[in-house]
Amino acid sequence: MKLMLPEVISEKVSEVLLDKRKEELRANNMIFFNLKEAENGSSKERDIELLGEVKSSIGIDLDPSQLENVTRLGRLFPNSTKIRPIRLSIDQEGRNT
Repeated sequence: MKLMLPEVISEKVSEVLLDKRKEELRANNMIFFNLKEAENGSSKERDIELLGEVKSSIGIDLDPSQLENVTRLGRLFPNSTKIRPIRLSIDQEGRNT
């Protein structure tokens, strides 16, 4: 079945817009490595505290209300010495450009 030119263009435009939106969402992320995990496993409060120490040491002006999501990446394995990275998502209005 042959697609009409307007349908092909519309499909391509939609694809480009979706890719652009995904790119914009990723632009709001920061990933931090080698920040020690809480002793008893995943602790979001401890991760936020660690990120506060990091942001003050590197001079990032970021209000806690701008934190959209703080997540450890990867699976937590028992008795593992591997430190999972932390992904920090920042609210769009909170970004300093």
